[in-house]
Amino acid sequence: TKPNGDTETTTVDGNGNWSFDPNPLDNGETGTVTATDPSGNTSGSTSTGVTDKVAPDAPVVDVNGPILSGTGEAGSTITLTKPNGETETTTVDGNGNWSFDPNPLDNGETGTVTATDPSGNTSGSTSTGVTDKVAPDAPVVDVNGPILSGTGEAGSTITLTKPNGDTETTTVDGNGNWSFDPNPLDNGETGTVTATDPSGNTSGSTSTGVTDKVAPDAPVVDVNGPILSGTGEAGSTITLTKPNGETETTTVDGNGNWSFDPNPLDNGETGTVTATDPSGNTSGSTSTGVTDKVAPDAPVVDVNGPILSGTGEAGSTITLTKPNGDTETT
Repeated sequence: TKPNGDTETTTVDGNGNWSFDPNPLDNGETGTVTATDPSGNTSGSTSTGVTDKVAPDAPVVDVNGPILSGTGEAGSTITLTKPNGETETTTVDGNGNWSFDPNPLDNGETGTVTATDPSGNTSGSTSTGVTDKVAPDAPVVDVNGPILSGTGEAGSTITLTKPNGDTETTTVDGNGNWSFDPNPLDNGETGTVTATDPSGNTSGSTSTGVTDKVAPDAPVVDVNGPILSGTGEAGSTITLTKPNGETETTTVDGNGNWSFDPNPLDNGETGTVTATDPSGNTSGSTSTGVTDKVAPDAPVVDVNGPILSGTGEAGSTITLTKPNGDTETT
């Protein structure tokens, strides 16, 4: 019996099932049904409830990797159709989430999903996109000091696991770079990092190596003349800051020596030098002292007998070159 009083009839089959196909009620209408047996006895009436002929929105696919998952109308049935025509189903939970775990699609396959609500209305289909079940390469750690940084697959999530099991995450940018700034690891600690791509595939782990947050000693300046040179922590980068704020860099060799040849400072200028180790820790600064690029006057020879002597600039080294090319200094 429809809301306007019109009636439609159908017969219950041998299995106890009945149907009106198509439904004579319009969307949103409520009718009643009664059962009348062959002897003419009529049951009480049952409400049909509100008629629902509106299909749900097509489901959304969020992830298509080891797990295929997304969102849809709560209570609806998600049907996955695979490339070979086979189907799999799952139900949207009360929070609107659905998943196939594990994903029935093979790596590289593309399927479609539809949502069918409890009233039997089926949505349009949504492509799953190409299935990605291949894990990214393990991330690379470049620096583990005040900042922990490296490279990885663009768009993937880097997960740092600390020695106590706690984790921190960051995202690899479009250029393939990632960083934790400041570094969540304490000095001397070692953690691991993994990369998880947007499809949920997780790489193997990479050790961060031992965290170094201790700055090197300030470099020593030995000479500031035509060449600027000194000593520092092997492998560190020496940064010279000139009076105008410009900088020049050089590297400390394996023996702990560094130099700028020629000296970037002009005669009479004073700069500063710092040492930055490979972990990014920077020392305090050391003054270069005043640059001296002016040669002393030639020495004067006063006596050349049993003793060879004369005068010259105080503190300078006198070099005697003999006829055979050998040299002596005082």
